[in-house]
Amino acid sequence: AAFQRADLILSVSEFNTRRLLESFPDCKDRVAHVPNAAEDLFFEPCGPGDRERVRHDLGVPAGMPYLLSVANFQTRKNLIRLIRSASALREVASGDMALVLLGTGDPDEVKPLREAVAAVGPRAVIRLPGYRQGEPLRAAYAEASALVFPSLCESFGIPVVEAMAQGVPVALADSTALPEIGGAAGWYFPPCDESAITETLRELLDSPLERARRVELGLTIAAKYRWGTANDRLVQALTDRL
Repeated sequence: AAFQRADLILSVSEFNTRRLLESFPDCKDRVAHVPNAAEDLFFEPCGPGDRERVRHDLGVPAGMPYLLSVANFQTRKNLIRLIRSASALREVASGDMALVLLGTGDPDEVKPLREAVAAVGPRAVIRLPGYRQGEPLRAAYAEASALVFPSLCESFGIPVVEAMAQGVPVALADSTALPEIGGAAGWYFPPCDESAITETLRELLDSPLERARRVELGLTIAAKYRWGTANDRLVQALTDRL
């Protein structure tokens, strides 16, 4: 009923628009593509002091590389598979590389994650420090070896843009809106295939030249997703309806 009454419907991704029109084809002429974005803060460099403080905050020793997830603990974020897949990497299993899951959830969402962490074994360094925002979140990206985003369903994926803006490689599910947002900068895997997630992370970690190339692509792609640009598209969409 809301869609039928609306003069204008804003959609944050082409994927989102396709799904919308599959269910509500009569909305076609009233949908405008206005993507989400990352705050300007994430396009600014992160200083060494912030980097040092965030490692202490996250419980990751200086010099230890880590994989980062930024997502709430809903089931669709697919974090249990991420824990198992990342832990299959020899560096994570041996405690030479950490896995940091930034996010929060209800007790019934946290419990299975902690059980999955416990099943990995005591040598693995897996941290669930809660959620971070602003400068601490920027520093968490800046220090990470990669953002891993295995979500089963995303209409956009703001952490992908934030990470790319900080020059961080992104390993992403190959479905829903994530390939659209990550573009050629992403390393993709089927999110329900734990072996494929592990293999993709292995390739990312073992390919420094390709990783650097995709980081540069990511900086260019991220620059398209700023709130000033989103604002301009919103104003244009509203103007077009007048």
